[in-house]
Amino acid sequence: MLLSKSLVLLCSAVVVMARQSTRALASGAIFVGKDTTNPRATPLEIFENPENHAAAAASVVVFAAQSARFTPSESPAKSLVESFPAFLQKVASFPGFLTERNEQKTLELTGSLMQLEERVSEAVIENGAQVGRGIRDLVPSSIPDETLDKWILTLLVINKPDESDYVKIQQVYITLAINTDDHSPVIPQQSAKINISTYRVIERVFTSNAEKFAQRLPIYLVGAAIDFLTSPALNPEDEIFAPSCHGMF
Repeated sequence: MLLSKSLVLLCSAVVVMARQSTRALASGAIFVGKDTTNPRATPLEIFENPENHAAAAASVVVFAAQSARFTPSESPAKSLVESFPAFLQKVASFPGFLTERNEQKTLELTGSLMQLEERVSEAVIENGAQVGRGIRDLVPSSIPDETLDKWILTLLVINKPDESDYVKIQQVYITLAINTDDHSPVIPQQSAKINISTYRVIERVFTSNAEKFAQRLPIYLVGAAIDFLTSPALNPEDEIFAPSCHGMF
């Protein structure tokens, strides 16, 4: 009897601790512009030829994510929060990326998904329409664990404007509250923080270090990088989102 009570108390404590961890993260990635990468290029050519630098930048970003253990396509929403800052730091500190913008803004949200998209677009400016829609699409369609009420929605953009050889990386993420109504997401009226960073590929760093980068970094074409950085849709039946005591008895 005492053992049974102890196990019940232990299970209750686990549930309480799980409920205190209320943050989760949904990640996405998109490409904007024209990808001129030769899909048959060798790893050396990926870094050596500016026409292939969209794939070169994508490979660097995935390498940074893997080094930080930030694996959105493979990991539950809860666990991504812890590794996200390290991923941001590794991207920002890569010597082949020049920081062009790094700022935080406050967005006044009314609770409408369309208004969220509009406010993000206005704040980001560059590729605003695509980023606004991308962030909106990251709002989960279902949240089975109602204790997950604080979210980070993060979108990475690989941008290669038409008729140009330069490549940019945009990292945009918004921290906001998302409530639930019978597992359906509800964005309450709030002041949310949005962080916007833009990095430009420094061609000479990529080309002069092409051999070293090609030996060290696995090559990811843009599509593969997008897949790696994109969270799967939240599954209401997935137990990774809800505290459980299965297997304890």
